[in-house]
Amino acid sequence: MNKRVKAYLLWTIVFLSALGIFISPKEKLVDQIITTLPWVATGVLLSEIILTIGFLLMLSIAAPAFVKKLTENLKSAVRGILALKETISEFDWAHVANKCNNSKLFWLGFWLSVVGACGDGVVLIIGIGRALPIASWGLMVLPFWDLSLTYIIRRAIHRGVKKGAAAPSAS
Repeated sequence: MNKRVKAYLLWTIVFLSALGIFISPKEKLVDQIITTLPWVATGVLLSEIILTIGFLLMLSIAAPAFVKKLTENLKSAVRGILALKETISEFDWAHVANKCNNSKLFWLGFWLSVVGACGDGVVLIIGIGRALPIASWGLMVLPFWDLSLTYIIRRAIHRGVKKGAAAPSAS
């Protein structure tokens, strides 16, 4: 099955599940949403706070050297995107990966970002299951998709840091 067919199937499931909301009794649906919404909103808010703290911890280790190099390239001339491109191509990524790999603060931030990102998906899946009729449970595809992307992105970051730390550094 090609990607286009999979995408059509995914959006068909979401559309048909959304229709399930419109065919269900409105009074019961509204009551379920009203009772579920406060803890879903609280869960998503807490997950986002944890995610943001995690990213900030990761950036505090990974970003300073990159920002310094980018600032140096921008000072030489007002070149904007060219300076960014040069900085990315010239930058010693192995050094940064090694620094991140050896930092407990970076890994704390990494795992906090994992927990925060997964928290959103889990809270939304439970919220859909508790608040919406069974005919609408196909909407759970979206948070499951988000969880799978979270896994793919975090796995790439983890592997990139580990692989980059193993590479020889220019500095």
